[in-house]
Amino acid sequence: MKIAFWRTVNPCWAAALTRVPHQIYHTPRFLAVEAAISGGHAEAVLLSDGDDFLFIPYVLRRVEDLPSSDRGQAMWDLQSPSGYGGPLLHSRNEPFLHSALQLWSRRMQERNVVSGFIRLDPLSENFGLESADVGYFCHRGTTISLALGDPANHLWPQVRRQYRSDIQAATAAGLRFRLHEEALPWSDFVRLYRETMQRVGADECCFLTPADVARWEEVGGWKLATVETGQGTIVSAGAFLEYHGTVQHHWQATSRCGLECAATKLLVYQAALHFQQRGNHCLHLGGGMGGQRDSLFQFKSGFSRVTHPYLTWHIPFMPQLYRRLVSERNRLNSRPAQPNFFPSYRCQGVRT
Repeated sequence: MKIAFWRTVNPCWAAALTRVPHQIYHTPRFLAVEAAISGGHAEAVLLSDGDDFLFIPYVLRRVEDLPSSDRGQAMWDLQSPSGYGGPLLHSRNEPFLHSALQLWSRRMQERNVVSGFIRLDPLSENFGLESADVGYFCHRGTTISLALGDPANHLWPQVRRQYRSDIQAATAAGLRFRLHEEALPWSDFVRLYRETMQRVGADECCFLTPADVARWEEVGGWKLATVETGQGTIVSAGAFLEYHGTVQHHWQATSRCGLECAATKLLVYQAALHFQQRGNHCLHLGGGMGGQRDSLFQFKSGFSRVTHPYLTWHIPFMPQLYRRLVSERNRLNSRPAQPNFFPSYRCQGVRT
């Protein structure tokens, strides 16, 4: 069994990805930007034995602001990038998976990495990762995708009947769809996204800044879709990542006016048509907040009945130290931790 740790500048990272289907969230460019924004260090591990291999990209973050983190050696934890950049397993050999994860876990302990939080890719079969005996899995919910496939595959019948009426009414009212590939209107998107986050009461950390967008543009593959009124006012905007035939609906922003005139329904449907015509095979809409079957999930389910289970992988590499950090967090923070939040020593608590 061999193990190798790579930073994003190592060409081996990109080379490894050519051996297995993957998402843009696995690429070194995406991880580099994620790490720069979050203040961590991007890394990937490759465990291999012959033709079998396991590849996991993540961001290492220093554990701070707890009593134990101020003593002696630095402590770290890791998390997979935003989106769905989970493990890539090229093996159906269960003994290989067991040995690989045991080796990785030992190396993480040696490096003082307390825990790991990894999002699995809903579009991947994950090749039996659920049988892993390191850590545990949490079923977060369900995500939704549109099968684009051949352009002859009609998307309209897949759309909920009420949505079809709303889309037709929005078009008749003069709303116009545009897909931007160059000179992307990021400033308009950031403004509308802030308005959206404020309306839903999101934490400030969920907001996008012009500096964030400037960094995210380095990833490449972005397409911005907008819906405008007849006067040219953008009332809905979606940020999509197009990569190797899969399109991820990464961010969405809609004004209050846009909500009232079904602008986002028009945007998602027209975007699906355009991405289908560009030869893509899948548009992944994602799921509800935190994987819940909430109003966001219900909205997305109006476009397709194709669903995928969404799981996260929680790994306490150093269980005793993990429990101590959780205990310290609970003494310092009066707010109860959110259920299934991992690692819970990073949880700011539930608002009451």
